[in-house]
Amino acid sequence: MGQGKQLGEVATLHLPDKNIHYLVTKSKFYHKPSYQILWQSLWYLKEYCVNHHDQFLAMPKIGCGIDKLNWDFVFSMVKYIFKNSNIIINIYCLNLDYKDICKINVEESFTPVWDRDVVKREQSKDAFCTKIVTQLKVNDESTKDMYFLDDDGILFKSDQHDENDKLVIPETYIAKTLHDYHALPYAGHAGQAKYA
Repeated sequence: MGQGKQLGEVATLHLPDKNIHYLVTKSKFYHKPSYQILWQSLWYLKEYCVNHHDQFLAMPKIGCGIDKLNWDFVFSMVKYIFKNSNIIINIYCLNLDYKDICKINVEESFTPVWDRDVVKREQSKDAFCTKIVTQLKVNDESTKDMYFLDDDGILFKSDQHDENDKLVIPETYIAKTLHDYHALPYAGHAGQAKYA
């Protein structure tokens, strides 16, 4: 389209009655996008829509067809990025009767905060975290070598190579983690080549 857009940006085709947005998430059509680049493109799209007073978006389950991203993660990102924007988003899924349409009410989305009690509560509702905690409680040997609960009952992953144990992020915190530790200017992100 000749707009010279880079990875993480959005190219827009202007039609008389609508705009069509193309999220630039990979440099070659046969590449696979990363969550980080999709995250950047979604922020770019939101800023475009807000600045141009676009109130409605329709999209497929972006990145989750042949690109094989996890829709639960992507859906969390979309809800987090577009919350409080007053943009109505329709997610369309192609099926036989064409009825699988999901409208996101982004104003009701959970907003995660870095608070120990809130993280612990969200871990207790997360399927992966509860599975690991259950394995720890029955003294599963392979789990004990990789994970542990701290004194407050918060789940961490042990790092055998350095002293920085890793907080196990519940699904509701994925978008916030990407934002706080990758997207912000002071996050010290080392670039696409290191993380993609």
